[in-house]
Amino acid sequence: MPVPNNLSDAIRNLQTYLREISFYDSSIPRVPIDGLYDTDTRAAVLEFQRTRGLEASSNVDKETWDAIYDEYRAIKRANTRERTPSFFPDHT
Repeated sequence: MPVPNNLSDAIRNLQTYLREISFYDSSIPRVPIDGLYDTDTRAAVLEFQRTRGLEASSNVDKETWDAIYDEYRAIKRANTRERTPSFFPDHT
C-alpha cells in the first residue's frame, strides 16, 4: 500500500534525523532515507527511545519526535560552529 506523500515526507525527515544522529551515536542503527517506516526505521526509533529513557515502543509520538529533532538540531548547530573559521586570533 503506497504511503501518502505528506506522510512519506515526514518519514524521510525522521530518517534523515536518525541517520545524522547515528553518525555520532553508534548504538543507533543507520537507516536508509526512503520514506518507508519499515523494520530498519522501527529498530532505529526503538534504540533511540531505549538509550534516551523514552517509552520504548518503536512508535513515534510527540515526545519521541521532539527528542529526535532536538538532538538533530543540536548536532547541526555544533557542527556549524566547528566549521566556522576564525579569522581573528583569540587574545584571551
